[in-house]
Amino acid sequence: RTMGADGCDGRFGGRGRRRVRGAAWQGAVWLLLMMVQASRCRVFSVDCEGGSNHGGCGWPKEPCGTIAHAIRRSQHGDVIRVSPGVCKGLGNTELGMHGKAITVEGRGDGETVVDCGGEGRAFVVSEFEGEDTAIRGITIQGCRADYGAGIFVDNASPTIEDVFFRDNKAEVAGGGLYWRVRGPHTARLRHQANSAQYGPNLASDLFRIAISDGFPQDGFRSGDELSPVVAASLLDAYGSVLTTDSSTVLTLRGHVRPDGTVHAVIKGTDVALVSRGVAVFRGARLVGEPGTMVRFVAADESRELESPPQAVSLRLCESGEVQQGRECVPCGPGSFSSVVISPCQPCPMGSVCYGGAQISALPGYSVVSKNPLRVGRCPKPERCLGGDFSLCQEGFKGPLCETCEYGNYCLGACGEGICAAMWLLLCVAPCLALSLSYAFYHRYYRHEEEAFVRSAASASRRRRLGSRRAGARGGESEALAIYLDE
Repeated sequence: RTMGADGCDGRFGGRGRRRVRGAAWQGAVWLLLMMVQASRCRVFSVDCEGGSNHGGCGWPKEPCGTIAHAIRRSQHGDVIRVSPGVCKGLGNTELGMHGKAITVEGRGDGETVVDCGGEGRAFVVSEFEGEDTAIRGITIQGCRADYGAGIFVDNASPTIEDVFFRDNKAEVAGGGLYWRVRGPHTARLRHQANSAQYGPNLASDLFRIAISDGFPQDGFRSGDELSPVVAASLLDAYGSVLTTDSSTVLTLRGHVRPDGTVHAVIKGTDVALVSRGVAVFRGARLVGEPGTMVRFVAADESRELESPPQAVSLRLCESGEVQQGRECVPCGPGSFSSVVISPCQPCPMGSVCYGGAQISALPGYSVVSKNPLRVGRCPKPERCLGGDFSLCQEGFKGPLCETCEYGNYCLGACGEGICAAMWLLLCVAPCLALSLSYAFYHRYYRHEEEAFVRSAASASRRRRLGSRRAGARGGESEALAIYLDE
């Protein structure tokens, strides 16, 4: 496909040129084809500041005064070329293309301007136009509307290229461009100072549904509430949340596989009303076969639109849970189960059950076995402290705290504190006996020594007295007396 110098399409009706045999009338056929092509592709000139509208306008020397007048005169395949300047007022805004495959083009670079003056749109493309309908090289500014202040596209797919949207305001969405149902083919668009509640530059109607972060998940228990809470957002084609939508109803359901099967069920809150573009499913529970991978979606059933499937890996049921159908149901408070296949049992006397596989012994009791469940009263209750682990008093162990720990066994039975005192006595007794023996020895022999000395002294005095009487033996007696005194 080639474009001529005037911007028209070089094809004729989409048909290839046919080779015409016969030199006599070949030239006539080509002339006829060129005449028809010329009648099907014309260029209309528009000068908003110096042209005028009349039945013969559109030539470069006699341009039309408004874009709307040139559009009315055009046919499929024509080009409307707008000269540099500012186009505003009646005939230059709210421009409809009327289902025609035409091109409206300016000089670009801000030279050709369509100024709405604060009221209305620049272009409305709403009659099933296709990509052969084009808007190029125009600056659109000062437009105001609820949706698509600059250009509004409704169920059409025109080509919009090299357009500069500046200072346009949409009350709801798409300050520059808004489309619904079908969208345009766009390229090289520029934006400046446009505004809207959502999509200040580009916006569309509902294009897709997205579920908030937090998925996929692993190790999920079938039957539990989805966590984090599922929030589904309505998004346009450019990723903006449709904050003005508070009426759409979304459904949370299992994803339908290509073979038509659904392996997940949503229980609880499976329907939610959108508020400012977001639907929140608080209390939604996901149910599927334990040990499998399932998927769920948020869907707008009226529009047949759904979010991408979110994957959740369901774990097998664990201790403290009972599989009922496809759900892993935990035992409630006051009941207990330690085996997946066994039902929940009532909490036995002497224990407290918090639900699931959690059981705690009361003081004086001990959990002897969890499978089968058996709680026993300790023969000596003071030894059993109870708790989640059925703890024993220090120095004891065993199911009912009847076994002595190492170091607590003496005298043929559990010492219960006596062994420590016995060891203390055995260490202190020898020291005490030695001290007493020393004291007794010292006291007894000291007494004997003192008695002997007193006896010797007495004998010495008697001998001295006798020596005085004996005379010649006096010297020896004195020597003996001195010795005894010492």
